[in-house]
Amino acid sequence: MNWILSKGIRFIGGKLDGYKTKIGGVGLILTGIIGIINMMWPDTVPALPPIELEQIIGYIGGGFVALGIGGKMEKNTTAVKELTDVKSTATQNISTD
Repeated sequence: MNWILSKGIRFIGGKLDGYKTKIGGVGLILTGIIGIINMMWPDTVPALPPIELEQIIGYIGGGFVALGIGGKMEKNTTAVKELTDVKSTATQNISTD
């Protein structure tokens, strides 16, 4: 059972490569927004401890950084796939000549 779970998680993680970073970035931004809401209206989310303004800015800034890194990872993955396809096509063309 553990083997099946680890294979499944590895497969899903491979498919979401680059998207996991974007999901984390969105989560950080939302944490910052909720911190702002909690700062303005403290009774809205009573279970959430108060967050300082510096931490809120850090969450939002870190979220945007993570979104940028996730976008770069996705572009790099796409570029590597395209280059691999070009290389395999060129190799097939050489071998058929």
